[in-house]
Amino acid sequence: EATATTFFGFYMLAFLVGRWVGTALMIKFKPSHMLMVYSILLIILCGVICAFGGHVGIYAMLAVSFFMSIIYPTQFSLALQGLGDQTKSGPAFLVIVGNACLPQLTAYFMHANEEMYYIAYIVPMICFAFCAYYGWKGYKVIN
Repeated sequence: EATATTFFGFYMLAFLVGRWVGTALMIKFKPSHMLMVYSILLIILCGVICAFGGHVGIYAMLAVSFFMSIIYPTQFSLALQGLGDQTKSGPAFLVIVGNACLPQLTAYFMHANEEMYYIAYIVPMICFAFCAYYGWKGYKVIN
């Protein structure tokens, strides 16, 4: 438990530092491009976790925390653009699916595969692929 607590502290620290760095980088780069690049890096990191697990996977999870820190607020702000009457329901969908359903699905795969729990990172990997597409083209309002 002590080791897990220590790594969780590092995980949260990586998230905080990632948010600061990501926010600073958004001064120079478009948020949609940041979303795409960070998502691609997250896909790679999730692949590393799935392939190796163990200590390599733990350090990859720390990097996931760093890069994941700007994903949600960036896609949330991009999703609000051009919604008109749907401004309340669109973000609610993101919150329900992204924060309630998908973590439960990931946890299910972890419990179903206790020997190789790290393959559950396939779920966020797929989600980050959608985020990468969203940063590339999906956020644009089509009239």
